Amino acid sequence: MTLSNQYPSLKNKVVFISGGATGIGAALVEAFCRQGAHVAFVDILADEAALLIRRIGEIPGANAPHFFPAISPARKICRMC
Repeated sequence: MTLSNQYPSLKNKVVFISGGATGIGAALVEAFCRQGAHVAFVDILADEAALLIRRIGEIPGANAPHFFPAISPARKICRMC
């Protein structure tokens, strides 16, 4: 992915993206990393997240940690109500 524009105002900003392992979320993760932002993302798709992290590793100075969300089954949540 090549960017035609650089946005210095994004450098060192903190960005959190939900659903960041694939599709638009992954594109946002990569784009913000390329702009120099500090990016973290969460997604339930661990394999896809690992692939994205490898791609991010090829961007000089970029780092985007992935967090796996703690999701409880719906019936467990309903019992708490």
